[in-house]
Parts: sequence; C-alpha cells; structure tokens
Amino acid sequence: MATADISQPAQKCQRRPSLRELRANRPENVTILPTAQARQEQRNYRFREARIAGRKLRKQHAAYFDYSAPFERKHDKTAATLLSIEPTPAFALARAIIAALTDEQRQSVRDILERGSGETNRQALTTLDTVKLSIGDATALEAALKRGADK
Repeated sequence: MATADISQPAQKCQRRPSLRELRANRPENVTILPTAQARQEQRNYRFREARIAGRKLRKQHAAYFDYSAPFERKHDKTAATLLSIEPTPAFALARAIIAALTDEQRQSVRDILERGSGETNRQALTTLDTVKLSIGDATALEAALKRGADK
C-alpha cells in the first residue's frame, strides 16, 4: 500500500471562473454584446398550460384503454384467422404440403389465392403466410394464439 507524502502541500482543485471574473479579465479586443444575458434563465413556466391541459385530458379520459402495439395487432388478427380454422387432418396435411414447397412455388400458390375473395381464401393466405416464420414472428404469433384462446 502506498503512503501519502506529507512533506508536500496538497494541490488545490481549480474552480471555474465565474462570469463576472471572465468579464473583468477579458482581453481588450473582446466586447460584450449588450443583448447577451448574464446567465441563462430557467423558464419552466412556458410548459404550465401544457401540464394543465394534460391533467385535464387524463381526468376526462380516465377509463383504461387496452393498448397493443401495431405488430401485436397484426399477430392478433392472424391468430384470430388461424383460430377460426377447424383443425382437421386435411388442414394438417395442407400445412405439411405448403411447408414442403419452395419459395417460388409458394409465391405461385399465393398469386392464385389472391385472385379469389372470401373467408376461405383469407384463411388459406394466412396459413400460407404462417408456415415459414422467423423466430420472432413465430414467438409473437404463439403469444397471440394464447391470448386469442384465452378470450
């Protein structure tokens, strides 16, 4: 362990000079503009109206709003469509066949399905979209399916 040397005086920390000292010790060629403030003024009063309006709005709309992020809403919509499909052996077989398709083949199936309309086509397109998902999308869809099953 190192010991402190007592024979030498401790160094004093230098403080920053104040604005008054800086003005007094300024060079001759520097002039202070008459518009310059001596110090920056704190002006929190300008937000007063916004704070009051925010309080009033929160008091008027005090009911709980069940908010979900946009990506959650997207997955909730997909989960609702998947939950509306009856889990039959034909559906399981169709999912297995879709999973075996290449990307080009899946795109050609998508093109054919997009020409039609109705609930069945929407279910088929959703099934086509959910066969190959990223890990994040699969996790979010699984959470949405759990939320949808709980309702």
